[in-house]
Amino acid sequence: MYLIRRAPSTTDADRSRRLHASSISVLSFGRQGFERDGGSMLRKLSLLFLPLPFLACAASRPAPDPYSDVVWEEREEAPGDDPLALFLLGRYQEEKGRIDEAIRTYRRAAKADPASVEVLARLAEIHMRRGEPELAGRYALAAVDLDPMREDVLSVLARAYLETGRTDEAIARFESLKEREEDGRIRFLLATLYQSRGDPGRALEEMERAAELSPDRAFYQFRLGEAYQRRGRFDDAEAALQKAIPLAENDRPIRQALGRLYLEAERWEDAAGVYEVLSKEGYRPLETHHRLIGIYLRLGRTDEALRHAETLKEVDPGNVEVRTDIAELFLSLGKIDEGIAELESIWKAAPHEPSPARRLVEAQLSRDRFADAKAVLDRMLAIRPDDAWAWARLSYALLRLGDPDGSLAALERSVSIDPNNAGTLFLLGNSYLTLGRRQEALDLFVRADERGNHSPDLLYRKASLEADLGRGEDAIVTLRRLLPDQPDNAAALNLLGYLLAEKGRDL
Repeated sequence: MYLIRRAPSTTDADRSRRLHASSISVLSFGRQGFERDGGSMLRKLSLLFLPLPFLACAASRPAPDPYSDVVWEEREEAPGDDPLALFLLGRYQEEKGRIDEAIRTYRRAAKADPASVEVLARLAEIHMRRGEPELAGRYALAAVDLDPMREDVLSVLARAYLETGRTDEAIARFESLKEREEDGRIRFLLATLYQSRGDPGRALEEMERAAELSPDRAFYQFRLGEAYQRRGRFDDAEAALQKAIPLAENDRPIRQALGRLYLEAERWEDAAGVYEVLSKEGYRPLETHHRLIGIYLRLGRTDEALRHAETLKEVDPGNVEVRTDIAELFLSLGKIDEGIAELESIWKAAPHEPSPARRLVEAQLSRDRFADAKAVLDRMLAIRPDDAWAWARLSYALLRLGDPDGSLAALERSVSIDPNNAGTLFLLGNSYLTLGRRQEALDLFVRADERGNHSPDLLYRKASLEADLGRGEDAIVTLRRLLPDQPDNAAALNLLGYLLAEKGRDL
């Protein structure tokens, strides 16, 4: 445990006076103390995390330090039952990450002084962080009974109720506190609770009241804007966010939220204006430049989209996902060669990344660059020999390069790896049909049909094989499935008419 060591000249009376004076100056925790100078509660709470004098930081303080002769040192004895000393020790242990010790110390402090809101608040917060909402709620309730409007404790209490499935109980408790409120904190928590309960209308009402009671709280205006946006009230959402921005000293996350609002409302020019400013400030550059690329593509301003694409590449040149997106941009704009060049560069730098390699193969095949595609596929399969997608694409490349045997072997390999891919089953069935292996082809068509490939091409080929192999009734059923989607399919109509005539039935 820990004891306070005193210099020989320090008497108990001296130490008591110094401890009392220091506690008054540092630990002004009451609600009046928080709000006397208009400062925020969170800023005042942050004082608790500043190095206290007994943590060997006294020399850096400009004011005379009443603890200049006091240090903590390890001993077997307990530090006694002084609530303030126990509280300070608990804060020290908490700051050092010794949470279990801090909990034990705070519990001793609470036993020594059951009316200490600060101790109960710390226990509630710690247990909530540890994923123990039942205990957190118990301590938060005790603290709220002593100080009903303590904001940090109210927040913990609301979270504890939510995480233990007691939303209605939480709403009832916070509704009972409305008459005491001087600002929007209770209304804000009620808005959160009503939203969680699935009552967005009531949640919006409470959020509006919170913003009305605390018109200078940027956070409430921001949340009100989000609530309006969820309801599709874009003009009201814009007004709330515009009000929040100066209150938060031009806060960039709020401006980003405004940009997202403009995107949802399809106000592309306004969104571009917001994100251009954020990009110049260097705020979250990956997201900002991505947004601007999409906006300018919507506006048909491809040069500006490409400019932001180049900037995006400079922001994180090693980011494979970013560079792949840039290559996709080139391809979507018809700049196929530039897109392929970008993908080739990515693939050479990161051959183990499957996404850019696959996109490169698709682009090369679309430009009839079959030998180049084969080279990429060979390397992909050397890394991942069980890549069914790569085997299927290799089959196509080999077929176009004049190697039908290699193409068939690659396609069979793909199906053996992924026997449920309806598209590959159909392709292999076509290959078998070309080779005259009709029963094997039909079996593959049936499997492809069962796995979701109901294309007219597959259904017609399946019906034709069924008819050729003496399965006329199956062929009739297959054709009747095909014709509702293609009532003018002459080949299917002729085949169906022939099969029905054989059986003496009308079309």
